[in-house]
Amino acid sequence: MYDGHHGVPLATVTTVNDVRNFAYFLSIAVLGLFTLCVAFAVRVTGTLPRWVSSTGFVAGGLCVVAVPGAGFGLVDDATLVWLLWFIAFAVAALHRARKATTVRSTPPPLA
Repeated sequence: MYDGHHGVPLATVTTVNDVRNFAYFLSIAVLGLFTLCVAFAVRVTGTLPRWVSSTGFVAGGLCVVAVPGAGFGLVDDATLVWLLWFIAFAVAALHRARKATTVRSTPPPLA
């Protein structure tokens, strides 16, 4: 925008703006794929409650599906749903009690 106010042709400014918009929408798709991977990892390992995985599949799928519907404003809705899921995921991850680890004072016997 700065260059647009200082003599750069309008075609250059609109091209840069279009590239910025494309990169933003592409980042939402990558965010959706990341969320789907996290949801799958939670489902496989079982380290967090099952609802984290289920809602993660919904939020991640919505982010991926929202990219083609960007003209209708679906990206904003998907980002809001993802943000709510991420806050719930973070609270669940922080709330989970850690298992105590024990340290052996003597080495195991060599049998």
